[in-house]
Amino acid sequence: MVIKNYDIQFPLDSIKIIPLIETVPALINADIIVGEYHKKQMERGIFNDNYRVMLARSDSATSYGMVPFVLAIRIALSKMNIWADANKVEIAPILGCIILFLCQPDR
Repeated sequence: MVIKNYDIQFPLDSIKIIPLIETVPALINADIIVGEYHKKQMERGIFNDNYRVMLARSDSATSYGMVPFVLAIRIALSKMNIWADANKVEIAPILGCIILFLCQPDR
């Protein structure tokens, strides 16, 4: 087996961490979580104008039931959108779950 080390340099801000929010209480406070993350990034001298945030369903979230979970996802999306507009950043959520009833199908 041959192992090679390549001298590859990456800028410090080229790989971004994606926050994962998955419990119902955390989803309700998604704007606060993203705001804290944004604040910590700025303290480190990393200024982002866009964020990816993953909203997912965990095993603990299923104990709340499907209706509270779907409502929490909708609340999280709405609150993060309001936060993004207020802070002049873009948020592109990643939905790591199957969301039913998020929007009405065309009839």
